[in-house]
Amino acid sequence: MDAILSNLAAANNSEPSSRVLLDHVRRIIAALEGFRVYGSVWLWPWITYCFSPLVSRFSPGKIARFDGFRARLDQGDLYTFANVFADYPVVDLARALPEVELIVDLGANVGAFSFLMQTLCRKSGCDPQIVAVEPDAANAAFLREQPFANALEIHEAAVGRSNGTARLVPGQNSVTHHVDFSGSANGLTIPVISLESLCDRPALVKMDIEGSELAVLEVGLPENVQHLVLEWHHAGAPTDIVAGNWIQISSDIHGASTWYWRRQSR
Repeated sequence: MDAILSNLAAANNSEPSSRVLLDHVRRIIAALEGFRVYGSVWLWPWITYCFSPLVSRFSPGKIARFDGFRARLDQGDLYTFANVFADYPVVDLARALPEVELIVDLGANVGAFSFLMQTLCRKSGCDPQIVAVEPDAANAAFLREQPFANALEIHEAAVGRSNGTARLVPGQNSVTHHVDFSGSANGLTIPVISLESLCDRPALVKMDIEGSELAVLEVGLPENVQHLVLEWHHAGAPTDIVAGNWIQISSDIHGASTWYWRRQSR
């Protein structure tokens, strides 16, 4: 237990270890929903996630090959695959599929949300195109090697107000890199694609872009965005920026919150 607490605290060095442990337990419980979505093949990923604070410590550089996806054990990959069930409204997303022709995964990382949506599409009989946008080269390369990658259109880029370039600023791990649009930050220059150009058909968009969401939302959502799952990293709430039918889904111990928006019928 001491080893688990110390690793949790190290990964979340601004939070007390007891609070981090409680959050991890909460997310383990939420991840049980994965059995309903993925079936029995979720058992090994779920068990591995339960012990991920220890696994990450003793498995540097190792890759777990599960049934359907892969995860780097020393990165935040297992966290992203398990926490779709803590942070996203899976039932609402499944219900939204008949209304859209496109799914856009912004901040795709190594494909946890894309994998979830591909599974939900297969179970529902819907067939929207899935576009994954990821600015980090290592994450994008790993995503391209995922067993489900042939079902995705992958862009190694960031999303922004307009097409152009920005800087990718490294974070603590693969989950916390962020994009800087000011031009003043140190980081690798990367291409930027506008949300409007990505959403050329009725779309369901997931946006987890580590703070850059404010710059994107300030210019408004394109008309084709029908559903949005948003991770919000700022003060206030996205309801202050974009009007509409917002529901807060979750919040985390670092101050971020997840919201679900649906375009109101006219």
